Amino acid sequence: MTDSSIASFAPFGDPRRNVVTLSDGRAFAFAAFGPAGGVQVVFLPGAGMSGSLCLPAAALEAGGLSVRAIDRPGLGQSATDPEKSLVSVADDVAALYGGERPVAVGYSQGAPFALALAAAGVARAALLVAPQDELAREDVRAALPPEIAGFAGAMNETPDETEAFLAGAADADGLAAIIARTAAPADRALYEAEPFATMLRTALREGFAGGGAGYARDTRAAMTRWPFDLGAMAVPVTVMAGRGDTSPVHAAEGGAGLAARIAGARHVVIEDGGGALPWTHAGDIVAEIRALVR
Repeated sequence: MTDSSIASFAPFGDPRRNVVTLSDGRAFAFAAFGPAGGVQVVFLPGAGMSGSLCLPAAALEAGGLSVRAIDRPGLGQSATDPEKSLVSVADDVAALYGGERPVAVGYSQGAPFALALAAAGVARAALLVAPQDELAREDVRAALPPEIAGFAGAMNETPDETEAFLAGAADADGLAAIIARTAAPADRALYEAEPFATMLRTALREGFAGGGAGYARDTRAAMTRWPFDLGAMAVPVTVMAGRGDTSPVHAAEGGAGLAARIAGARHVVIEDGGGALPWTHAGDIVAEIRALVR
């Protein structure tokens, strides 16, 4: 069911921006949302986005969730990590939480990073929302439009060259246009209407503040072979997708194939949802997080 508070764009709340220094001297930034002392959640945003765009404040308050939405290295205010990978980001989040195990919520391109946290035991559970699938797999690429499949193939066959090309070619406004163009009509209307359009552009422009290299490295990490065994996950994982999601980079068939490959995963399809679930169906996401920590 669509959340009326989100449909009317209830305030998201002012993100409490924080920057910590990791043991190697790198700055690692996040935006804090929700009540202090709530259920700990780390939010892994979508492609190219900073952590400034999270679930709406009303949903987090109602669910008692204390969220840190991270800027992955090279995005937003987080320093570049030349060795960034799915595993290294899991290590960074582990350092941020200092032994506490949050629920990892990964949206779109953030989903593989959330899985890395789950695989490493950094997260106590993972919720993958409108997730990207493992595009290194030929069977997964076969379901993609030819241009996306070709790019994913190139990223796996010539990763250095393809990452460098993407770093030079991508920018925030271009990515915003692609997100809107490939979205279902209802999602496109959300992305292009104010005030949400400004919030989305702001998160992307913050993400690309240092150029396209951080986004390109994220894309390489997410599109190449994932360095963990989905069949050996030892924490609860839920795959949540909208029936009407038309994004070509989100998992096909509502994420059914991805969920089937993850040990013990729960698969949830939001019948009236699309690809913008964090902002159209925040209540469903909050309820699933609460279920994961019962």
